[in-house]
Amino acid sequence: VRTSGVPNLGLRPVSTTNLTYEQLLQQYHHPNQSHFHLQTMSAQQSYGDQSVKPLQSIQAAPDRFGLLGLLNVIKMSDPDLTSLALGIDLTTLGLNLNSRDNLYKTFASPWSDGPVKGDPEYSFPQCYLQPTLKLQ
Repeated sequence: VRTSGVPNLGLRPVSTTNLTYEQLLQQYHHPNQSHFHLQTMSAQQSYGDQSVKPLQSIQAAPDRFGLLGLLNVIKMSDPDLTSLALGIDLTTLGLNLNSRDNLYKTFASPWSDGPVKGDPEYSFPQCYLQPTLKLQ
């Protein structure tokens, strides 16, 4: 006999995944929140499986370099991270993207004030300037 709704496979209730994720987000957005409060919240939930680890053992501090850390970049709360994630407009650096010529000829680097001045000057040592011999 099957009832309507999501079937229960006996693993754990479907709502516990959402509650754990919401707690993790809440911990990330409020890092000064005490771990005691999170323990109290997890103790109030009734898990069918007692082997579920508490939230504080999974992640003690917010992970800046994980998926949750990506939230700050997406929300654009830090201007330095925003410029790294979204990039900068290359035309503000003097790069003409509509040009049909090669870009490397006119753009040296973001830190140079002017375009490239042509090929660098160099000279070959005399030992490399020997005339080639003809094969007989």
